[in-house]
Amino acid sequence: MMQMLKFNKWLPTSLNLRFAAASPLSALHHPFIHRYSSTTSSSSSSSSSSSSSSSSSSSSPINKYYSRNQLVDDIKTLRNDINKYNDLYYNKSETVISDFEYDMLFKKLETLEQLYESQYSGSTDLSASGSGSTTPINQVGAPIATAGNERGEKVKHIVRMLSLDNTYSKEDLMAFESRVLGNLSKSSSGISNNNNNNNLEFSCELKYDGIGLSIVYDSFGKLERIATRGDGDIGEIITTNALYYIPSLPKQISTSHLVNNNNNLTLGQNDKIEVRGEVVFKKSQLEKLNTWRSMNDEVEYKNTRNIVSGKLRSILDPKQEELDNPFGIEFDFISYQLFIHQNQNNQINNNQNNNNQNNNNTNTHNNNIILLEKIGFNIDRNAILVGSLSQRDSSRLEEFIKMWSGEKRESFDWDIDGIVVKVNSLEKQAILGQANRSPRWAVAYKFGARSMPTVVKSIQLQIGRSGKVTPVAEVEPVDIHGVTVSRATLNNLLFIQKLGVRTGSRVLVERAGDVIPKIIQSLDAKEPMTKKELLDMFDRCPTSATDGDSLKCPCALGSPLSQPDGYQDYYCFESNCPNQRLQSISWYVSKDGMNMTGIGPSQIKVLLEYGLIQDIGDLYSLADKKDQLLKLRGFSDKKVANMIESVEKSKKENLAHLFCALGIPGVGKASCKWLAERFTTIESLATASLQDIEVVGDLGPNISTNIYYYFHPTDQQSKDGIEKLLSIIQKHNVYDSQSQNRNQNRSDEKKNSSTTTLQQSSIFKDKNVVVTGKFKNMTREEIQDIVQHNFGGIIQSQIRKNTNYLLMGQDAGSSKITKAEQNGTTIITENEFDDLYKLIQK
Repeated sequence: MMQMLKFNKWLPTSLNLRFAAASPLSALHHPFIHRYSSTTSSSSSSSSSSSSSSSSSSSSPINKYYSRNQLVDDIKTLRNDINKYNDLYYNKSETVISDFEYDMLFKKLETLEQLYESQYSGSTDLSASGSGSTTPINQVGAPIATAGNERGEKVKHIVRMLSLDNTYSKEDLMAFESRVLGNLSKSSSGISNNNNNNNLEFSCELKYDGIGLSIVYDSFGKLERIATRGDGDIGEIITTNALYYIPSLPKQISTSHLVNNNNNLTLGQNDKIEVRGEVVFKKSQLEKLNTWRSMNDEVEYKNTRNIVSGKLRSILDPKQEELDNPFGIEFDFISYQLFIHQNQNNQINNNQNNNNQNNNNTNTHNNNIILLEKIGFNIDRNAILVGSLSQRDSSRLEEFIKMWSGEKRESFDWDIDGIVVKVNSLEKQAILGQANRSPRWAVAYKFGARSMPTVVKSIQLQIGRSGKVTPVAEVEPVDIHGVTVSRATLNNLLFIQKLGVRTGSRVLVERAGDVIPKIIQSLDAKEPMTKKELLDMFDRCPTSATDGDSLKCPCALGSPLSQPDGYQDYYCFESNCPNQRLQSISWYVSKDGMNMTGIGPSQIKVLLEYGLIQDIGDLYSLADKKDQLLKLRGFSDKKVANMIESVEKSKKENLAHLFCALGIPGVGKASCKWLAERFTTIESLATASLQDIEVVGDLGPNISTNIYYYFHPTDQQSKDGIEKLLSIIQKHNVYDSQSQNRNQNRSDEKKNSSTTTLQQSSIFKDKNVVVTGKFKNMTREEIQDIVQHNFGGIIQSQIRKNTNYLLMGQDAGSSKITKAEQNGTTIITENEFDDLYKLIQK
């Protein structure tokens, strides 16, 4: 039992997790703690003198399970490790444990410190100088490191930047509401116009996973400084970097909005306006950036938060930045709090004028957020208001949590890790006040962990449909957000080499949505392994064992694997590789391919084993083999009928689906749709020259080359296979030719459009265009596609000095509009764009 409460540095036991997950006070009533308390209480009642002597002796055991020394040692160990994690996280942009694991350790420390205080109040065991003497319990963030941007210049925050208490259960949300109601009821100050608290309201906002910033303006709305959270009291000034990486930040705000929305507010010369929020980086931009860095053998960024933290606190060199990141790095700032500091006396003016309370537009947090958008800041437009966390509006909150903790979280372009729940009334916020490190009027409901530590049991190589080798690790089963994970991908062999991951390594595994879990970090922090060490982990080809490079394909043929020049990945180039065949046919029948819903990888594996199919084309002759199929174990009449029917139904899929099903390397769904609009039959694409594919397809030289050599392979066996496939596709009318004819007609109409139409549409030709807002008839992505491919425009994500046009839909961000007006960028409305698009369609 004693070992269960001992701190485990890497992976807490299930009891430790349950113990740590409870609130600090409830943990004091844990059965083990209760037993310990009863023991000491009993001994105390029997002999007060011996009890006193026992409690004063540091070496005397509390009981046979846990001694005082062990309690002190565990607290000091936890303090040291949490302080180390804080320094790595806040000052060095390094994440060595998951948020969930950190929260569990923090709550465990809170519990143990309260336990110690309840038994040894006034003792100096933990206060003496030395290792473990500094507790992070009341600390926000971490003390600022000396090295940083602008020589690490520090600034004291006008009002302390607090952290938030975290919870992972809905029961704790209900307990939070009860505490709020209880504290308001006990308040002697009273609440104007609302003494019974029946209309208590909460704002529920997305919790963005980024870096907190404080932005301060003078009383005229001019930017003074931008600073990090730091340790909550002292932040680091990063104004230069913030303006470089967050171009949407306003350098000047309109104070008239603040005055007009605050009755009786007069801004004095020394007054300050402060906006706080979170700096975030889009996941799509990180993926694009890492793809480029990987192709150029540059180290990839781990996650969006790390790149934000690293760039904001780095020594900025714009010229070097352009070389390192040619795509450009632009962050976003999501504001979440507004302060008006008057007379520099740290008082926050929430304009609580009892005589004009009903006319005050800023008496709620929600109205302040609306005001922030008016003065040019991005806000969380997904936030909702609820009247209760446990009663009348609880179902609405549950739906909100369910929606954002699932698919929407994965599809959302910014990283979020929970929901922030705040009391909406600013007056009630002021009454509730704050604890040591967090406000009593807000709490963060954290989504379940997406990454957890575990141990690698073994590593195997898998072969994809293109022959690409992907290493997959079998790991000790670990629960991640309610799903037991026992396998995780390792990207490629170079990734293994860089991380130094081996059998027995402790690693961090991440699971996001339906994507296969992946290993994102080695917790052993070993040096990268040599290439020989890497290759020695796997089977070698007997005929090539001396050259030190040839790994063996895990398939039955055991063919040698190769790493082409300029590639990070290894490949199997054996055309008869059974693993490739299984993967390519499985992809062909998948939802993104020909959507043969009655056939999956398990059925394909059986069909290959019994020789009923050899390749993709054989799928279309399954109806002729019905009798043979029915003899197979598990293939019932209904199952076989469904398989045959799904093959027939798949013939109604369009050409874009067929192109996608072929699995041509580098050609995704969007590119397949684009190809189908320009090559309206598979024959026209298969017989096109490389130059025609590159010019007409407009997909770049690399992808065009992949397409050409897919239909024109160099070895005879592959040539025969392609000819057979094309013949079968033509024979069985595999795709819906009518839809392609309609596409052809539209294409011909475009070619015959008048010179006037071309002149009208060419306003975007070679021009930089930003698309923002919501559109009635098309998605933003579809409009960007039209601007880029139909009109020849260049899409940008943010307004820059060289932006020519801002294409604006509904609910367009005010900051982009303001910046476009400042830069002289031409603004085009949705109706004006529709007129242009109609012309090109005529």
